[in-house]
Amino acid sequence: PISIASISQVRANIALVDTAAEAGLSMSIAETGPTSVTISNFTVSAMANVLVVLVEDKGASAVNSEPATLAWGSQTILKAVAQDNSAATLRGESIYYLFNPPPGTNNITAAMANSPANVEIAAYTLSGVDTTVAPKTGSGGNTTAGVTFNVSGVVAGSWAAVNSTWAAQSPLPTITGTGGTVTTTSLLVVDNLSTIMTAGYISGLSAGTDTFAASWAAGGQKNNFAVSVFTPLTKAINLTSASATPNPVQVGMKVVLSVMVSSTAGSITNVVVNASAIGGPSALPLTLSAGNVYTNSVATTIPCIGAILPVSVQDSAGNTLAGSV
Repeated sequence: PISIASISQVRANIALVDTAAEAGLSMSIAETGPTSVTISNFTVSAMANVLVVLVEDKGASAVNSEPATLAWGSQTILKAVAQDNSAATLRGESIYYLFNPPPGTNNITAAMANSPANVEIAAYTLSGVDTTVAPKTGSGGNTTAGVTFNVSGVVAGSWAAVNSTWAAQSPLPTITGTGGTVTTTSLLVVDNLSTIMTAGYISGLSAGTDTFAASWAAGGQKNNFAVSVFTPLTKAINLTSASATPNPVQVGMKVVLSVMVSSTAGSITNVVVNASAIGGPSALPLTLSAGNVYTNSVATTIPCIGAILPVSVQDSAGNTLAGSV
């Protein structure tokens, strides 16, 4: 017989869209201080649905010296998390975000209070983020070799914006997040008191309570570490049923494969079944027969007990979904 396999809803992948492209890096930090820092002519593409800005500073005379908000044209960029180390000389950092930023080109400026010695900035945009879910955050700071904290309720495939400060010239931090892939860049600021500023992201996080850590393999210096976790958008394609008729089927008999599928983002453009397990083609297209039902038939040549046939679906908005019959 041909059996029915369960269909599970999946989520879109969060992807990097726009960066400042300084020095050819996917992530980079700019310093134009000492008390104000600007990324000039930053461009947000139409496909981006989150703008992320990371700011670090050294030497302000009070904590919470980084601005409460930033501006993207006439829009307000919100602060998700801030972390300060109040031991003299102060270090601080903040992560900001704007959901659904209007596409275009603007300057992004962070003007600091309380006379810092220097201030740094980085920015990028993302696609595939669920903008109905506020970012989850975590942070910490001390004067030991590392900072570790947990963030609960993380959805599989989430993306963490990260930044850190370290009151020394070396070493660079080792940054981790449960199950994720880390991409960061660091800037060494050398004046009367050196600081390593690090900014970037962790993609593809595991689900559950995730552990985030920054380790400098050295102790006794001021450090900070902060994350802002963005949730992936649930894909718009819904595959509600998949069946084979007749069931069971004998060798040489035609079997009709039927998939009911819809999309909230656009029209279904492609439904394909890999029927090779029952002697059919590896890319059998299904066509719309009625309502949201897509069908096609194939003559079986190989008896296979409990065959599972992969199904792939695409819509006009570029979403994809994998299921099976």
